[in-house]
Formats: sequence, structure tokens, C-alpha cells
Amino acid sequence: MRFTLALRLAALALLLPRIASTASAQDADPGPDPECEPRAATASTCEPPPFEAASPASSRDPVQLSLGANFGCARAADGSVSCWGSCGNDRCGSTGGDAPNPRAVPGLREVTHVEAGFDFACALRADRTVWCWGGNRHHQLGVEGVESRLAPAPVPGITDARVLRLGSFHACVLDGQGQTRCWGSNSAGALGAPAAIERRASPAPVPRLPRATALWVAGRTACIRDARSRLVCWGDSSDAQAGTSRRARRAGPTRVRNAPPAAAMSLGAQHGCLLMGEGRLRCWGANFTHGDGVEFRSAPLELPGLSGVTALSLHGENQCVVAAGRVLCWGVNRMHQLAVPTPEAGGVVLVPTAVPGLEGATDVVVGRSAQCARLGSGQWRCWGRNVDGAVGVGSRDRRVERPTRLRL
Repeated sequence: MRFTLALRLAALALLLPRIASTASAQDADPGPDPECEPRAATASTCEPPPFEAASPASSRDPVQLSLGANFGCARAADGSVSCWGSCGNDRCGSTGGDAPNPRAVPGLREVTHVEAGFDFACALRADRTVWCWGGNRHHQLGVEGVESRLAPAPVPGITDARVLRLGSFHACVLDGQGQTRCWGSNSAGALGAPAAIERRASPAPVPRLPRATALWVAGRTACIRDARSRLVCWGDSSDAQAGTSRRARRAGPTRVRNAPPAAAMSLGAQHGCLLMGEGRLRCWGANFTHGDGVEFRSAPLELPGLSGVTALSLHGENQCVVAAGRVLCWGVNRMHQLAVPTPEAGGVVLVPTAVPGLEGATDVVVGRSAQCARLGSGQWRCWGRNVDGAVGVGSRDRRVERPTRLRL
């Protein structure tokens, strides 16, 4: 359950003028954070302890990772995959219970991309096949007859996948001909199929969808960029995140207005954002980004007071961006998983706020519990709410507040 959106928007509207001043202040030396607590009784300031110096990436550093619901998976340079965190429903692809450290997924090789859903994961291999493991109550593994599966196995019928994306309980691929095919749960029309179809194991094309050049999937919503550079979305539009003019429980393919080609895009379960020129963001769907009192919007609107963004990631009610090598996060922050200064744990972060101790970042990934940032050295540093080891850095503490190196 999320916070009452109207109350959150009212608070955000009051504090919107702080966005510009905060962004400006972050360009200078921020000094000690007045809202943090000293790490030791003898500390003269509340600055966190020094972070370990970045060193060049090694074979134990991931080259790509994805964060799901309290677990994550990463790809190594040699094409192998490791997963960590909450391993129920076989989502980690290995035996041994929950994994506070990354644990290899046996039987996977030549992987070029890995994705984590709510309780399952899939990998795209160099031969253009897709292999999945984990929970299967919604046929998201591409098969019927099993509740879950520990060992990765290929999804039948997928032989030419170029892009792989997972939602909560469904998956989609974009093939070499620009066709989008999906399988798994059809809740809220996630597969683009009629409402009478609750789930489907066999991958099938999304009806009435044009050929695509890019694909994004999150929650029960999906979007493509077509050959004419139009953004087309479908599925859950309860916050207009599929581009419908009003809220809709399910939506067929819908063109999102005011969504020109962008340098990058990230889609969350309830909203999406485009990265435009000069590093500015345009966002739509549930209003977790603007403070104008609007509960939701169907067309992207520029976020004032923020520029120079080079990477972004959305998940649920939270978002993080990279700007000038720093990671800035804001959102509901229920369990203080964003690791940015707030008056109290779980306080709403109303303006983009720098994660302390992270410099030289080039990318960021936001999950349900954890966040990870990639540094220029190729290392990944992760932090957040550590449910069942969801952060993946070996800690069993409830939270990992200090961005810590993730090693495979």
C-alpha cells in the first residue's frame, strides 16, 4: 500500500521551490549533513566514514545487473550469471537458501543480458534464446504445470530475441524483425491480450502494435518506440502511465503525447521518465516527480530545477538519476532505502538529494529494496533495505546505508 497521494502532493507543492535551491546548493561543497547522526560519540561532525577508494574493475565486478523484489541478478564479463537476496520460489536459480552474497546460477553461459522480475528472472543468451527460472504461478517462465523452477531453461519458441524486458509477472522480447512478443500474466492487459485471457505460457505478438526499435516493461505496463519514433504503451494505466487521457484499468496500445525521441527512458510500474537534451527529465503517470498538485498526467512534463542528468532509473514510488557523477534520489523512501538524508527513517524525500559518498557514477539501477550505482572504474556500489540480503554485499543488517562494492 502506498501513501495517500493527495497528502504527499500537498507537501510536495509546498516545498517545490526548494528543488532549484537544492540543485544549486549541491554544486558547492555540501559540508556535514545537519540531519545525520554522528557515527561515534567523539565525532566532531556527522560526516560518514571515508568510503573505500575505487580500484579498477576486476573479473568479480558485474558488467550489468538488474534488481527485482528483494533479490537481484548480475552478469559477469565471461557471460555467467549470479543472483542474491531472497531466494524463495527458486528465484536465485541455486540451492542454499537466501543469499547475502551473489551466488552463481549453474548452467547459464554466454549471457548478454539478465533481468529480474518480482519472483523470477530471465537471461538473454548470445544465440538469441531466453532462459528463465524462479516463480511460475503466472506462466512467466514460458511453461505450464510447475509452480517454480530452480534450473534455467529456454522459453519455447524464442529464437531471435534482441531485447529482453521483465514486468512483475510477465516478460516481453523484441525480435530482429521489430516484433514484440510477450508471455506470463495478462493482469491489466499486460500482454495486450483480451481480458478473458488471465495468463499465457506461449509467447505471442502484442495485437495492433507497430514494429518497434526499443522496448521497456515494468509492473503491468509496457512501452515501445516505433519506427516513426512514436512512444506507444499498453497495459495498466491506473495512473495514466500507458498514456491514456484518464485513468484506465487496462489499455490497448496507446500513443503517449509529447514524447519525442529521447537520449534514454526509464519505466516504473506507475510512471515513466524521458531523458531529454541538456539532461532534463520529462515524466508522466503517477506524480512522484512534480509538485504542482496534479495527481497524475498522461503526457510527459519537464521536471523543473534539474538538469545535467546522464542516467536514470525508476522503481515503484522512487527514482534516482546520475548528474555530474553524483547519484541523486527522491521518492517515498519507506524504509530509508534511498540512503539520502531525511529527518527520520522512512521520511519522504521531496527533492533530488545526493547519496553521500558516491562520486564518479555513470549509471544507476533502482529496485524495490536496493539501489546500485556503477562507477567510472566499472565497479558497482549498492545500498538500501537489506531484506534477506537484497543488497548483495554480504551484510545481514536490516539496512546497508553506505554504498558498498558488489562482488560476484
